[in-house]
Amino acid sequence: MEFFLAIAIFTLAVLLFHRYDILDRGNNEQSYVRLVNDAQAISDMLLGAGFPAGWNASTVVKIGLTNDDQRIDETKLAALEEIPYEQQRLLLGTEYEFSFRLLTNNLTTIRFFNSTVDEFGTTGIGDDPLTNIAGLEQLITIERAVIVDQGPGLLRLYVWRA
Repeated sequence: MEFFLAIAIFTLAVLLFHRYDILDRGNNEQSYVRLVNDAQAISDMLLGAGFPAGWNASTVVKIGLTNDDQRIDETKLAALEEIPYEQQRLLLGTEYEFSFRLLTNNLTTIRFFNSTVDEFGTTGIGDDPLTNIAGLEQLITIERAVIVDQGPGLLRLYVWRA
């Protein structure tokens, strides 16, 4: 009798663990898809012109960093630096953390925006300081070609869930 009770308890424990494992994987996959979609939407917005045309830190409704000829606009970059991080997240419509770099064609960093590395007290590995953020669960990196004053360049966007 005790043997059958032990088998029943063991079977119940295995079934509960298996069910939790399947549910947890499903939640992680949905979370990852939302993170990827957010990252793509943020990169699209950043490479747009924003609203209103010629926005600044006090008038911005939609953040966009390019001008009419699809070049990165230095005035908009300066205005973005004046907007608090939480307001940037709100304007970009994201619940996730984000940061981005502008790089030249030879991958030299021109500017690094919203780096929270110091806030977490971490240092990076090589050229990617965000990979060591404490509590980092998922990180998406998107790279988009841009035109900067120096010519062709790259926008490298990091979006993560901690």
